[in-house]
Amino acid sequence: MEKMAAAANPGPEHAWLLEEVGSWKGTSRSWPGIGAEPMSMPAAFTVTALLGGRFTSCRYSATAEGMPNFEGIAITGYDNAAREFQSMWIDTYGTTMMTGSGKRSADGRTIEMTFGFFCPVRGRRTTMWQEITRESPTRQSHRMWAEDLASGKKYLMMEASYERVAATGTR
Repeated sequence: MEKMAAAANPGPEHAWLLEEVGSWKGTSRSWPGIGAEPMSMPAAFTVTALLGGRFTSCRYSATAEGMPNFEGIAITGYDNAAREFQSMWIDTYGTTMMTGSGKRSADGRTIEMTFGFFCPVRGRRTTMWQEITRESPTRQSHRMWAEDLASGKKYLMMEASYERVAATGTR
């Protein structure tokens, strides 16, 4: 019971995740494959705390000309017992759940995660890699790599930069 209680208590890694709570806006660029022209789109997300700060929920949205609106949701946490960050991602471009896990960098600014999911194009499970870096309390960058459909090689498929949206309210 003591181990269960210790594993249930939010710690410093959870506090680090909670620093992201709030609204963010920026620009995302993505490439459908190696050598393809990038597609740029405005993007935004809002992070909220869940279950007493044990997890965060991220609601993401982006729009690109000629494409359906894109929405996604991530649930992210730190598993005290496994000593790793874990995340689940769902979005409007599919019906699969991507699940991933990873570690924080030695400098404490970056989470690097590996995600697995079933790829409908390949007809098999495949991998994506994500890196989220906190450049400052008000700025962060995201990068994702995937397997190129034509060559199978790992390539940068998405990069984005975001600024924190200042909170507004009435007094």
